[in-house]
Amino acid sequence: MRRWIVLLSVLLGIQVLAAILLLGQQQTSPASQGRRALLDFDPSLVDHLRIESPDGKVELVRKEGRWVIAGEPELPADQGRVEALLGKLAALRAGTVVATSDSAHERFRVTDQAFERRITLYQGERQLAALLVGTSPNFRLVHVRVPGQAEIYAVEFATYEAPDLAREWLDKDLLRRPVETIAAITRVGGATVRHEGEQFVAEPLPAGRQLDQEAAKRLFDNVAEQRIDDVLTGDEARLCDQTEPVLRLGVSLRESPENPVHYRLVRLPGPEGKKKGAERFCLTVDGHDERFLLLGYNGQALIDSTDPEVLFVAPGK
Repeated sequence: MRRWIVLLSVLLGIQVLAAILLLGQQQTSPASQGRRALLDFDPSLVDHLRIESPDGKVELVRKEGRWVIAGEPELPADQGRVEALLGKLAALRAGTVVATSDSAHERFRVTDQAFERRITLYQGERQLAALLVGTSPNFRLVHVRVPGQAEIYAVEFATYEAPDLAREWLDKDLLRRPVETIAAITRVGGATVRHEGEQFVAEPLPAGRQLDQEAAKRLFDNVAEQRIDDVLTGDEARLCDQTEPVLRLGVSLRESPENPVHYRLVRLPGPEGKKKGAERFCLTVDGHDERFLLLGYNGQALIDSTDPEVLFVAPGK
């Protein structure tokens, strides 16, 4: 019996040793070694990236620790989106080679002249990495090639993760502020609504009316959470300055209530018969040189929330 136990122990030891050797071979196999990083760069060193497509180009630059969209004027970029792209690029792995021939480069649109995206990363003047993004074999993968190398890989990436339009990189929350920092909102030519303790109060009150607390809260939330859709330039920016506003607000902040921030909203002209919700607005705000574009409800909500018919109701309602 003891002989059998010893024999079984020896066999078990041999199996364990074989498993260890097999695992070691797998870890050093060519297939495993091929899962190297596709791009060899440190995301923390990148301070300039360029994204090119057949339709356009956008450049993002890091200044004083913050990403901006290069141009005139420079605009604040969505910090999280830029960092997400750099992280995604750093995580790409070179798996199985799909093809290497010049004809394949053309077929999969990863040549130096024809591509869906060319992404180039820099530190100052020094190029850190570059990637050509081409066709998509399915909804999860794209064909890619590193310039100067013949190999084409299929990796988990999508062109929408590297948009070629500046507005897609714009920080749409540029105007957002914590609602608790707002002390009062005044509609020029109308009433002032103040946030005092747990209540909202207004002056002057229309005769026979009282302030609707829920409507007042929506007003403060709308101003605090105001998003932008784009930045206007050229003729539309000039038109914004020349057109009479549909709404003017003074937003008093708790840190400096004597210096309200002025909001000026202009309705931009559009084609006759436009669908409801398709309006376009221009918003200017103290402290910002830009003329911000608001689309549809994004602009209309600001108008509606300051409407006296919404803010003030008959007693008991």
